[in-house]
Amino acid sequence: MGDDNKNKPPRRGLPGGFLLIILAVVLIFYSFQSMNKDKAGKVSFSHQVEHLVNLDLLHKDSTKKIALNDNLVTFSGKFNDRVTDNAKARYRFLELLNTNNQLTLEQASLEKNLQNYRSGVERSADWFLNLSGISIPSRGYVVVNSSYDMPGSDNAVVIRSVTDRQIMSLKEIKSNFRVASSTPAQLDRYGSELRTLVQSFRSPNLGIGNEAMKQQLKDMDEAVFNARDYNLPERTEVYASSVNQLQGIVDELNQPEDGVRLGQLRSVRTYKQDLIRYRQISEELLTNSAQLDNARGQVA
Repeated sequence: MGDDNKNKPPRRGLPGGFLLIILAVVLIFYSFQSMNKDKAGKVSFSHQVEHLVNLDLLHKDSTKKIALNDNLVTFSGKFNDRVTDNAKARYRFLELLNTNNQLTLEQASLEKNLQNYRSGVERSADWFLNLSGISIPSRGYVVVNSSYDMPGSDNAVVIRSVTDRQIMSLKEIKSNFRVASSTPAQLDRYGSELRTLVQSFRSPNLGIGNEAMKQQLKDMDEAVFNARDYNLPERTEVYASSVNQLQGIVDELNQPEDGVRLGQLRSVRTYKQDLIRYRQISEELLTNSAQLDNARGQVA
């Protein structure tokens, strides 16, 4: 028995070359299958299919809707081989329409903000005129001139009267300086009034937003406060310097730039920025509306 097993010829497996041929045939088969299959894509919601239809991206003859039940509908279709001119025109129309909606919303938001900012500008200007003692001209004190007006929108800000806030102005402080410096008691009272005025310039009621100007006022406040311990000549010098610095700040604030006074105040700065943006949006809307009308005619 043992000799018979030894004499049997060994069992031969499949040749390696034959296996390679089979593998190559399988690969060729699947490659051929993939080349003949149409490219497919999936969508999750019905409105996505509607967008594809609206944009003329699907082959009309291959688009189908099948109602499986009352609540479920399946969609099938085939993409066009290329993006048609009609599809490009429709996409351009939708793009312009979306831009129009965004600009319109931003314009409406700015219109609302401008009303609030305008009130803030008027309040800040009222405080400035009270603190500085500047008289209002016969035609009014112009904070924002008429160059910022637009059709249907009067954006100029002109102050024609001020509220009597019962505070001592810079004009009064300057006129009282000579008398106040004659005696220590009068100088004490003058220093107190001057510091109150400096603090009023620093207050949010006026709302100075220029950092250099804010620092100057802070240093001035400290100098006037510390001067109470100085001798009479030194105190007089500090007070005189502070008054001159305040006058310089008033002159700088009162200087018009690009048709706007008090541009260093936060309320005025914000109002001006939004006015500029509002004008830009209005111009963009005019251009967009013309383009939208033209695009609508191409897809109607």
